[in-house]
Amino acid sequence: MKKTLLYFLTLVFLFNGCSSDNDNNSSCPQTLNVEIISIENTVCGSSTGSFEVLISSDEYTPEYSIGSVIFQEDGLFTGLTAGTYQLVVKLAEDCQFSNNITIENTDSFQVTTNIQDEDCSNPGSGGIEILTTGTTGVVTYSMNGQTPNTTGVFENLEAGNYQIAVSDESGCEIVTSVMIEQFVNPQLVYDIIGRNCAVSACHGGPQEPNMSKTSEIEALKDRIYERASNRSMPPPESGTMLTDEQIALIECWANQ
Repeated sequence: MKKTLLYFLTLVFLFNGCSSDNDNNSSCPQTLNVEIISIENTVCGSSTGSFEVLISSDEYTPEYSIGSVIFQEDGLFTGLTAGTYQLVVKLAEDCQFSNNITIENTDSFQVTTNIQDEDCSNPGSGGIEILTTGTTGVVTYSMNGQTPNTTGVFENLEAGNYQIAVSDESGCEIVTSVMIEQFVNPQLVYDIIGRNCAVSACHGGPQEPNMSKTSEIEALKDRIYERASNRSMPPPESGTMLTDEQIALIECWANQ
């Protein structure tokens, strides 16, 4: 025998677009008994959820809606994703009831990620590891639509955004977005500045700021990158020039 749930919906009774007390409308009942015929949860986050409600009444011809958008004569709603829906039952223009019905996501699995950011001193050193729980059978992992693997491990990656699709043998698929950032050991940049800028004839001696102090270097991070990228630091007349690799490390440090 199908189990029937009985819901008592809260009165939302509207009149000319304004809320009103139920006492002002004696034809509208204080409570409404709504029979939940069925609730079908979704599977794997798909749009397969549904619910059906019924009001047996000789006095009213009820209409049903989700969120008061479009009313219909029957209480069956299909093609729903997981979530909470506001069911509105209208007995008359100034007599409406509402309550929430929840569609749950079932038979799905959970995905977590371990991310290795890219070290700017070692280009292409980023990595992603996908971990799953609650899967069925063999699990496959695909990055940006490429050939899938069964390990969930992706290596030798540069900084950027990656779309990872995870599928199991039940037909369930979850797509997750993973961002790999860049980082660099600040000491590498301190050493570059120490060798090229913090010298006795420049910012390592009487000229301010004193680039022999890491606190000064950190405080001027953006300024250092600006001058290094336009090759005015060290100045051309010094006879010293930073390499493209050194400027790239300074940029990475300035942005982290």
